[in-house]
Amino acid sequence: LETLIATKAARCVEAARGRTLVDFALRRTHGFDAGLACARSSYLAGFQGSSNVLAGQVFGLPVYGTMAHSYVTSFPSELEAFRAYARLYPDQTVLLVDTYDTLCGTAKAIVVARELAAAGRRLRGVRLDSGDLVELSKKVRQLLRQNDCGEVAVMVSGNLDEFRLDQLLHDGAEIDVAGVGTRMGVSADAPYLDMAYKMVEYAGRPILKLSPGKVSWVGPKQIWRHYDDSGRMRGDTLGLAGEADFSADALLHTVMQDGVRMQPRESLAVIRERCRLERAKLPESLRAIRVKPHYPVTVSERLQDLQARTRNQKLVAENEPSARGD
Repeated sequence: LETLIATKAARCVEAARGRTLVDFALRRTHGFDAGLACARSSYLAGFQGSSNVLAGQVFGLPVYGTMAHSYVTSFPSELEAFRAYARLYPDQTVLLVDTYDTLCGTAKAIVVARELAAAGRRLRGVRLDSGDLVELSKKVRQLLRQNDCGEVAVMVSGNLDEFRLDQLLHDGAEIDVAGVGTRMGVSADAPYLDMAYKMVEYAGRPILKLSPGKVSWVGPKQIWRHYDDSGRMRGDTLGLAGEADFSADALLHTVMQDGVRMQPRESLAVIRERCRLERAKLPESLRAIRVKPHYPVTVSERLQDLQARTRNQKLVAENEPSARGD
């Protein structure tokens, strides 16, 4: 799950083009554990933080949040709801302005912004959660600027993912922050990784499966990554664990042996930075949101040779009369 969510989140980061992203997925994830995994994985992939307060307590992640529509509707008026929220969170006030009418809600948020400014505080942002986010974000931005509130961030949410973010920005949406929830938290367009563990060696004997469409590669493996002169990835080579390719970086390392962790636990900051640096090494074609480019993966000659020999030996052995039970 963590790999799946981190991949989806990283794609959202690419699509956001430098805008701040916050994890809003908890209420749609498949349980609290999945919600925690989503908050952590998205943060490692480049999100600024999460609305998941428990994730903040468990992992020390930055926690961000706004208000719910139910909070607004529980008050006699929208302005009363805004003022009450500002009293509770005077230093982190982000107001949800689309409960009734987005532009009218923004006008009331400007009233609260002035009241906060008079008290030496400031309104952090307004959030749009519905409607035409492109046109509304432009109009909200214009209202804020016209009323000396240009520093107030415009936040959007509601069924966002990398494709929607990419389209919004392509169409000229004026947004600073986005809350990404359901589609990331369940990886809606790719909800599973098609992978399985296979036995490749037993008691020193190479093992493979020859089922049609599911042939497995024999033997313990290593993967080497090759880079071009600019430091961008240009392809991988799958080979045997005992091989050596000094022109490439080995990707597989022992992290646990005999139940013991081989390296000290890393902080989230260290992992997050490594993720950022590794993502920067991707070719531009692999960072594209809507294109599915080819990434070259070759198989070493030694692995191909062992595969062919093991395959032939197994086919001969399994077709012996004794193996057939004749």
